[in-house]
Amino acid sequence: MKKLIPGWLVTLFLMLLSLGIGLLLPRLNLENFLQDAATPTPQVLNVTLTPTETLLPRTPLATLTPSKTLLPPPTFEPPTGTPAPTASPTATPTRPIVVEVNIPGIRGAESPTPTTTPGCAKNPAWKLVYEVRFNDTVSSIAAAFGTDAFTLAQGNCLADANLIREGQRLLVPGDAFPVTPEIVCEPIEALQPLNNTREIPNEGRITFNWRGPRTPYTLLRVIQPSGAVWEETVELRQNQTVDTYEAFKEAGWHEWWVLPLNGGFQQACVEGGPFFFYKEEVAATPTPTLEPTPTLAARP
Repeated sequence: MKKLIPGWLVTLFLMLLSLGIGLLLPRLNLENFLQDAATPTPQVLNVTLTPTETLLPRTPLATLTPSKTLLPPPTFEPPTGTPAPTASPTATPTRPIVVEVNIPGIRGAESPTPTTTPGCAKNPAWKLVYEVRFNDTVSSIAAAFGTDAFTLAQGNCLADANLIREGQRLLVPGDAFPVTPEIVCEPIEALQPLNNTREIPNEGRITFNWRGPRTPYTLLRVIQPSGAVWEETVELRQNQTVDTYEAFKEAGWHEWWVLPLNGGFQQACVEGGPFFFYKEEVAATPTPTLEPTPTLAARP
C-alpha cells in the first residue's frame, strides 16, 4: 500500500519553491541588464555626402583648468528695516515748472536799466555836486558848466547820457556854480494870429500865442485904430484867448505887443512887436420901424 504524503508537507515544499524562485528572478534580470549596458549595441548611420558639401574640421573643446583660488565666504548683512509710516504725511516739495514764452512782436516787462557803468570810477578832479532839476538834460547841464555831454556822462559813469532823473546828483567841473539869471531874455516871435493877417472874425474869439522868454508875468497890449489901448496880464504862460467883439469894437488895423514882466511886474526883457491884424467892421443891426397904430375916426 502506498503511503500518502502529508498535506502540510506539500504545502511547505511549495512555499519554499516559491521563495527560491522569487529570490532568483531579480538576480537574473539585474545581471542581464548590466551585461546589456556594458556591451553597447553598434548603430550604423547611413549618411550620404553631397560632393559640394565640405565638412568643417572638429575643434576640440577647451580644457578648463580648475582654479585653486577660493572665493571668500559671503557676507551676510542684516536686512534694512522699513520705517513705520508717520501719523501726519509730509508734503513732498515739487519743483516749480518755469515756462518761457517768446512771441515775436510782444515784449514783456523790461528789466530796470542800470544808470551807471559797472567798474567805472567817477572823475576824482570834479568836486562840485549838481542836483538834477525838472527839464534838465545832460547837454544843458554840461553847457552850464563849460563842458560837453559826452565828457559829463563819462565823468559820472552814466550808462546812458539820455537817462537822468530829477534829484540825481552829478559831479560837475569847475570851482563854483555859475550864476543863473532869473529870466533868460530871447527874441519874441508871434505865432497866432499871424502878422498882417486879415482872417480875424468880427464876432467870436481870437487866441494870441507867442514864443519868447519865460517870465512870471506877460503883458499883452493891443492898440486899436483910434489909439485906444486894450491890455491884459497873463501869468506863467504864453497864450491868451479874447472875445473879439467885446475887446475890439473898432474896425481896421490893430497892432499888438508882448511885454515880459518879472515877479515885481516890471519889464524884464525887450518887448516883442509890433504885430498887426486887420478886423472888419461889425455890420450894424437895422432898427425895426414901428408902424403907426391906426386910429378910429369918430362918428359924426
